[in-house]
Amino acid sequence: MKIEIETKFDISDIVWIPEFTGTETGFKPSKCKISLIDIQIYDKAIKVIRYFISGIDKCYSDSDLFTMKAECQLECDRLNWSSV
Repeated sequence: MKIEIETKFDISDIVWIPEFTGTETGFKPSKCKISLIDIQIYDKAIKVIRYFISGIDKCYSDSDLFTMKAECQLECDRLNWSSV
């Protein structure tokens, strides 16, 4: 049995992430490049796809990354509003 995996993003894709810039300014969009994709498969069905950004020691899921700055800005606004 062959397992087919399709990722939302690819190596070297440019994406946007909400970056915390401090308590005064909160979150702002940050432009990044995907440097590594880690895929884990369990029992031939459950898969975990994690993306890594150059220079950041954190992994991201599909829902943490945005293709457009405007989408990321909406998430930053939501995060900033919820922390008030």
